[in-house]
Amino acid sequence: MKIIVHASDGHNFVIPLPTTWLTTPTALRFILNTEGKHTGASASKIPPEAFQALCQAIDQIKKKHGTWELIHIERSDGYIISIIL
Repeated sequence: MKIIVHASDGHNFVIPLPTTWLTTPTALRFILNTEGKHTGASASKIPPEAFQALCQAIDQIKKKHGTWELIHIERSDGYIISIIL
């Protein structure tokens, strides 16, 4: 997984992240719980089977389609942010 930022002033950078952060139930639960502290949401209400199914679906998409752009944001001031699986 990569987070790519293209700045309007010409500076670009890439943040590589392990794809396993999205494909293991434990890591996914940790990420959602950490985010939940800031948003008030709780991943503890999600059953473990749902995490397993989500991780399997992400793996299948990755195998079938290869790279996949999850998020693409273009701001009016020229910044472009992409998250690619």
